[in-house]
Amino acid sequence: MGGHMEINVKLFGPTVVVAEDRKITPPGRRIRTLLAMLLTEPGGAVSCARLGRELWGDDPPASGPANLRNHISTLREWLRGHCGGLTVATRDGVLRLTCATAVAIACDVGAFERDLALARSGAGHGVQHHLASAVAARRGAPFEDIPLGLGLGSRAAVLEARWLSAVEDYAEVLLDRGHSQQARDLLLRFTAENPTRERAWEHLMLACYRDGDVASALTAFHRARCALRDLLGVEPGIALLQRHLSILRRDVPVPG
Repeated sequence: MGGHMEINVKLFGPTVVVAEDRKITPPGRRIRTLLAMLLTEPGGAVSCARLGRELWGDDPPASGPANLRNHISTLREWLRGHCGGLTVATRDGVLRLTCATAVAIACDVGAFERDLALARSGAGHGVQHHLASAVAARRGAPFEDIPLGLGLGSRAAVLEARWLSAVEDYAEVLLDRGHSQQARDLLLRFTAENPTRERAWEHLMLACYRDGDVASALTAFHRARCALRDLLGVEPGIALLQRHLSILRRDVPVPG
């Protein structure tokens, strides 16, 4: 194989594998579990024992070790057939993805986490860029079509929580920079799907207000209060109540 080859694996939603602009059919569900573990584990290495627990929990079948060896072999065959230059090395009971010199592999989960880290440490317009990229990474639930054991299940919950916060962070940056209409469009979709996120409702109320639409800002508060009561059985928190009061008083700061 000549030249450079990039393999892109997307796991933030249904599994997608692209190599040299060719979309490749992902491997079977249990094989996807192995691939996801190898791609998202820090250092790209996972012990066979941990893979076994991910596949079968704490009560593996007697055939578990043999089945795991078969799954690893199947993953190697799939990589050989579709992602030449990428394979799985096994040493001392630990698996690791290895790439040939001319092959690079990228995973959207890693890119998402790098964008969040850069947004936290950055300044200026780089923050907005990295948050926008992080928000755009989600195509669905993390590992949506992969059987989730304890490890991937926990990782999926963390990724989802970080994505929800990233949307709210991004909306806040947009508002700080005077992009109220862009923030409003984003938050209308977001609150429709996540109606108990109080911080998102706060930002939506502010976006509506800055667009000169006080009525919609107050309607957003009413919708938030109804959602919190109906879905969680609670009243709005102090921050959301204060936002509502500041809008009623027409005492809302403008972006600096």
